[in-house]
Amino acid sequence: MYERISSFLPRPIIDELRRQFIYNHIYIDERKFAGFMVLFTLLLSAGVSVICQYAFGLNILLTFIASAIGLFATAYLLLRMSSESKGKFVDTILPDALQLIASNMRSGLTTERSLFVAGRPEFGPLEAELKATGRRIMAGIPLQARGSLQGSARMLPCTALPLPSIPLSLQRPCGSSRAG
Repeated sequence: MYERISSFLPRPIIDELRRQFIYNHIYIDERKFAGFMVLFTLLLSAGVSVICQYAFGLNILLTFIASAIGLFATAYLLLRMSSESKGKFVDTILPDALQLIASNMRSGLTTERSLFVAGRPEFGPLEAELKATGRRIMAGIPLQARGSLQGSARMLPCTALPLPSIPLSLQRPCGSSRAG
């Protein structure tokens, strides 16, 4: 039922919800969530507009539209703020994680093992991505474009993550020094 309701929403809105769910590690279908939000917003907006009509004498249609847009925007902004805070945390912790990966590689660990070992609980959302990237590399997914490291850059709302992944993905096939 919720998927049918969400089919009335434009595709970019559904794609943006999907992206925010990925950033926040929320594993529900974005179409169902969007359909639920539309239905919930319409019902709650109808109630708010009727109350505002009787209590304050406001126009019922304008109150309905304003409250519907406001409620849907509030849900989106909460998702966005949560992903932004996670992204800022990853941006601040990323230098420490890269330092740990480089020291692991200098000590003789392979790239995939150093990524897996560097995944520590104090790194928060970066921990799961480092371990998942190490697993993807061990499984044979290449480091190059659309490979293991680019997958992590898509999963975290971090502005600095794609930059360190470029030299690592380029030096591996060239056979240059791993830890720099």
